[in-house]
Amino acid sequence: MSFDQLMQHAHDIVEKAAALEAKEAHEHGSGKASGEFPALQQPSLDFVVPMFEPFSSMPDPAHYDPLIADLSAAMGRLNSGSAPRTKLTDDVIWSNPDLDKMTTDGGYLSGWTGDSAMAFKANFIDTFKTL
Repeated sequence: MSFDQLMQHAHDIVEKAAALEAKEAHEHGSGKASGEFPALQQPSLDFVVPMFEPFSSMPDPAHYDPLIADLSAAMGRLNSGSAPRTKLTDDVIWSNPDLDKMTTDGGYLSGWTGDSAMAFKANFIDTFKTL
C-alpha cells in the first residue's frame, strides 16, 4: 500500500466489508437475493474511513528517506568497525563503545531547571551507553 493510495484503501475496506456482510447475510438466510449488496456506507461501517483520515494529512513518509539516508551515513562514520561486515550486516549500524566515555557539562541546557532537566541530563546527556 502506498501513502498516496491510503484513502482509496480505506474505501476498499468498506466496500469489501459490505460485500462480506451481504454474503454472510445471504448464507444465513436473511432473505437477500444472491448478489444483492447493501449500500457501501452502512452505519455499521461509517467509522472506517474517518479512522484513516488523520493519517492522510500527515507528510508523505517517502519525503524523509533522504534525511534517513544522511543520518545512516553519519551513524556509519561513528561505527567502531568492531563487527565483521557481511551481506547480512551490511546495513546494520553497530554501536561504538568509545561513545560510552562521552560526557557533557550541560552548558546548552543551563537555562533549563527542575527535576525533568536533571533527569534528562543524568539519564540521557551524560550517559551515552552502548545498546
